[in-house]
Amino acid sequence: MIISFSSINKFFDKQLDVFEVSEKLTLAGLEVDSIEPIDFSSIDSNVVVGKITDILKHPNADKLKVCKVEISDESFQIVCGASNINVGDLVPLAKIGAKLPTGLKIKKSKIRDIESYGMLCSLSELGIGYDISDGIFLIPDNFKVGQSLNTFIELNDYILDFGITPNRGDCLSALGIAREVSVLMDLDIVSDLFDIEDNQVQAASLNGITVKSNSDSLRRYCLIEIDDIKVTESPFWLKNFLAKFNISSINNVVDCTNYFMLLFGHPIHAFDRNKISTDKIVISDKKDAEIQTLSGEQVKLNDVLAILDSDKPIAIAGIVGGIDSSVTFKTQKVLIECASFSPSTIRKNSKKLNISTESSFRFERDVPPYTTKMNILVAANLIKNICGGTISKEYIDTEPNLKNKTTINLNFDRLKKVIGIQIDNQEVIKILKSLNINSVELSKLDGVFEPPYYRSDLKSDQDLIEEVARIKGIDNIPLSPPNIPITHFPKMSFQNFRRIKKNIRSTLLNEGFSEVINFSFLDKSILKNFDSKSLKIVNPLSSDSETLRTSLLPSVLQNFLYNINHGFESIRLFELGKIFLSENGSTEKEQLVFLSTEIRENSFWNKDKIDFYEIKESLFMLLKNLNLDLKNISLDSNLSNYQNVFHPGKSCEVFYNHESIGFLGEIHPEFLNDLGIKKVVIGSIVELDKISELKIDIKKMQKFTNFPQVKRDISLLVDDKVESGEILTSIMNSKVNILRDVKLFDYFKNEKIGDSKVSLSFSLVFESFEKTLQDDEVVKAMEKIIKNLESNFDMEVRS
Repeated sequence: MIISFSSINKFFDKQLDVFEVSEKLTLAGLEVDSIEPIDFSSIDSNVVVGKITDILKHPNADKLKVCKVEISDESFQIVCGASNINVGDLVPLAKIGAKLPTGLKIKKSKIRDIESYGMLCSLSELGIGYDISDGIFLIPDNFKVGQSLNTFIELNDYILDFGITPNRGDCLSALGIAREVSVLMDLDIVSDLFDIEDNQVQAASLNGITVKSNSDSLRRYCLIEIDDIKVTESPFWLKNFLAKFNISSINNVVDCTNYFMLLFGHPIHAFDRNKISTDKIVISDKKDAEIQTLSGEQVKLNDVLAILDSDKPIAIAGIVGGIDSSVTFKTQKVLIECASFSPSTIRKNSKKLNISTESSFRFERDVPPYTTKMNILVAANLIKNICGGTISKEYIDTEPNLKNKTTINLNFDRLKKVIGIQIDNQEVIKILKSLNINSVELSKLDGVFEPPYYRSDLKSDQDLIEEVARIKGIDNIPLSPPNIPITHFPKMSFQNFRRIKKNIRSTLLNEGFSEVINFSFLDKSILKNFDSKSLKIVNPLSSDSETLRTSLLPSVLQNFLYNINHGFESIRLFELGKIFLSENGSTEKEQLVFLSTEIRENSFWNKDKIDFYEIKESLFMLLKNLNLDLKNISLDSNLSNYQNVFHPGKSCEVFYNHESIGFLGEIHPEFLNDLGIKKVVIGSIVELDKISELKIDIKKMQKFTNFPQVKRDISLLVDDKVESGEILTSIMNSKVNILRDVKLFDYFKNEKIGDSKVSLSFSLVFESFEKTLQDDEVVKAMEKIIKNLESNFDMEVRS
């Protein structure tokens, strides 16, 4: 945010030093990124005030003019191409011999056969970092013809560029910065800007106009009328003020509204009263409507909060006004609006419409409703003083039920412990009071404090501790080594956890999955199918991101929907990240989710669809690469969680040594349908915290065997209630030392084999590190495995 130093000085009765102020503000957390001087005294003395006495058309160039410019008793012929000059204007004339900051030295020249004896200059050509006029700098009449511009010291200033953090919306104005300066330099804010004639009374209507709100996003709305106003160009001082903020002058009324916003931080808007066709102003979410904004852009409104002339949009609430109700030089009556809107609504609408303005920038960061009435009266008096007119005796104020002011409990011992220094309780109270954070109750141990209306960022004792620390001065807090108690290391070190994540990424990327990274917050409605209670964010960016995620699954499915809507059919995604549960207050856990559609990448060549078993193989490959012994893995179709998320009968819970480590299966079609996904999605949720707690043996490397593998398949007819994982575990536990691997490759169920029966086919791999296996050795191994299976299951080997 840029702000002129002179605007800050308006609130004090003494001239401050810009560098001292900037240093104190930066150390207090309001970082000044740059200081740009506006220094008229550096202009060459040969640049003087000239008066244009005649303008002729250039005989050889349509876009050039031949000007006669007088300085006292001298007259100069100047060739110029500017379009904003007229006879009688005072302009900067760089005489022959003048040297401009660009390095250009002015000399006699001939432009299209016409001699020119100098140059008319804009402010930027004179090295001043902004322009008031669109072209040549038009000098106000209070300066004398012939006066050197380096004597314009009253125009000297500094432009400060602040890095204001999003939580400090109260500092987006000259007054906001001045409040900080007053605390840091122990100065009183003194200004006649607050002096108003408060003769107005609140009324239900304003000269026949009524206001109605149909939206909870409106917190307060005030309206006042000024009649017999004279809309003209703004005076030089007002144009000059706005130019330093990179805001162009429109007319004196509009410029006054911008001036007020830059000084006080509360955006206001002016409507032409005679362009309001009805007597009813409505604030409501508008659907299927259009508005032409002040910039001339035609904008479609769909569920966007708008200010309506009965039913016609005349402004997008908190963002920008409409051209049809704008103030022009023909305007005689104006309606001044001062309102407060929900920050999340303005942020959402600004993002939806892709429109960002000085107004929306402030409303997004919270413009409180408490001073709306005072601000509209101050603004109306300001406009009257500059533009003339008569302020209406009545004003409208929706007078909402304002929230009770926040109170915060602060323990003084905790404050000292956090800051790390001993600080007297009375000094703490004094610092907080200087910030208008007043004490409500006090004792020796703690106090209850009430933040001012404009500090909506102060919500907890941590915020108050931070305020005390920054005003006390971070540089005044002595350095000390951290006092860290020696504790036992967790079962899984940070380095090992990083190794696990690296291994997971490598495995899933090799399996054809792509990694996604999502925000940690979601719309609460998406989490309705999850059992875990969610944690609500105190200051959400918007209403659709107010809850911390309790699972990675919804975010990844939203990624699926995005890809499906963009024409992709084969989608394989995974995410590694933290989830947040309200267990024992609040708990962070690490989770993995990987999902796939059933369509393959090259489905033209391979018509087979991806199914449960293929995703199961990906999961087992992942667990195997994490050094988990697959013999200890079992599956159970009775889910302890995610019952509304996974398809019943097509999903299972994954256990390792009887400890649940995740879930596997097809996502419930009803859950997908709620998200707008019409495709089959299969995947797995893995609780990484539980895996990190397992006692996992480090995998020992061994050399490859030089002897060939032998593969055998076996098909078993078993009861359909028997889990394939149980059979796989039984095979691996058959104590056959030449058995290396087992995989389930087929699942078959048919009336011919019995309603309650299922056929499971396994592929077995045998190998020896000592010799080539003979057929009889493999046959004996298979017989031993079958005998072990028959002792554990009611089964039949299919031929």
